Amino acid sequence: MFAGLTEEQRRFVATVRDLAQSEFRARAPRWMDGTFPWENLRPLAELGVLGMAVPEEYGGLGLGVFDTALVLEEIAKVCYPTAMAVLGEVGVQTRVIAAYAPEAVKRRVLPAVARGDCLLAICMTEPDAGTDVANYRTNLDREGDRLRLNGVKTLISRAEEAQVLVVFSRVDKKPGRDGIGCVLVEKGTPGFSVTGTYHTMGGENLHEVRFEDCELPSENLLLEDGFRKLLSAFNTQRCLNPSISLGLAEGALEAAVEYVKERRAFGHAIGDFQGIRWKIAEMYREIEAAPAPTRSPTRCWRRSPRSPATRWRSG
Repeated sequence: MFAGLTEEQRRFVATVRDLAQSEFRARAPRWMDGTFPWENLRPLAELGVLGMAVPEEYGGLGLGVFDTALVLEEIAKVCYPTAMAVLGEVGVQTRVIAAYAPEAVKRRVLPAVARGDCLLAICMTEPDAGTDVANYRTNLDREGDRLRLNGVKTLISRAEEAQVLVVFSRVDKKPGRDGIGCVLVEKGTPGFSVTGTYHTMGGENLHEVRFEDCELPSENLLLEDGFRKLLSAFNTQRCLNPSISLGLAEGALEAAVEYVKERRAFGHAIGDFQGIRWKIAEMYREIEAAPAPTRSPTRCWRRSPRSPATRWRSG
């Protein structure tokens, strides 16, 4: 499992795995009704996991996508809602703020993310456009030194829990992809509301949110005419989502192996029957065939040149 990893990466992943297996596994059923796994995020923040995408100068670990994928894989093995909650702190929204936000915003938001005191949400999908960015209707108007946001987003993770939302929006009604930018909306802003909740099979709640004449300071505009930059940042999400899927598959295989050892039929454990062994072997084959970061790190992502191993220790 650890072939090709540095010693620092091995220790970090092993620490997260031990925490997930010893604490998160038993609590996993608790979050299946949509309850947010706050209890699991606290120890992860203490380990530095929530600050993996936060640069070191703002209190984070400043790690790359590869290291992040390793950690999400281990968490997803035992608890999907917790993996998705962590993804909200280590994914595209944090990286967009770290790359493009004004310095004042970075210093206000990023240290709080690393400490686990500020949850982020990304708002992209719209009811009439899905993720077809060119047809977004959400619009941000500039009015002097203030901004005014109007629109609707749907299927948004953590909308009720997040303190800061990173919203993809049209700017000054400029049409097409070139008119897309990005703005921060903080919880409690007048005109912001959560207007719908959709419960998923995985236990996570998704929400519809509305922005009705939300007045924002000009420094909250992260990007205008920034479509290509935003998609470049979003590409990291395309690497992290598969790591969660891989972790789910590995967790399912582990559970299946335990079950076929215990379940008995016709005087034998069902794992003794050839047909069941074929199914287990097929599961294992599919997992091994996946482009798992733990199997081929140098092919999938670059590792961070930094080595903050001392900050990974929990005590």
